[in-house]
Amino acid sequence: MADIDYFKTINDTHGHALGDKVLQQVMRELSKNLRSKDTLIRWGGDEILIVLPSIKLDSALKMADRLRTVIESCKFQRIEEVTMSFGVVTWKKKELKTSVLRKADEQLYLAKANGRNCIFTDSVP
Repeated sequence: MADIDYFKTINDTHGHALGDKVLQQVMRELSKNLRSKDTLIRWGGDEILIVLPSIKLDSALKMADRLRTVIESCKFQRIEEVTMSFGVVTWKKKELKTSVLRKADEQLYLAKANGRNCIFTDSVP
């Protein structure tokens, strides 16, 4: 799960029209950098769910860092810098979807609470 850092501030400062453009550009950039079998979903507000099937945790963490770096290096209209925070978890067989989403959200919360523009996971690669 990922989140655009300070997205509410972007909307409040520059307006929702520009916020929507930022969100659309972020989604395009993320999509361009995912594998064809990966799934990108706007989960709500500025939260984005990224499903990476058949991938080991260390590779998922590398992917998250690559996506984080891609967004950080993008140029956005009238916005000096856009960054993202990530909560990365693995989905174990027989684990409920709600449990996985809760764990991902917890890790995302930790990433935001620890300075943003970073990645947190509940597992050891």
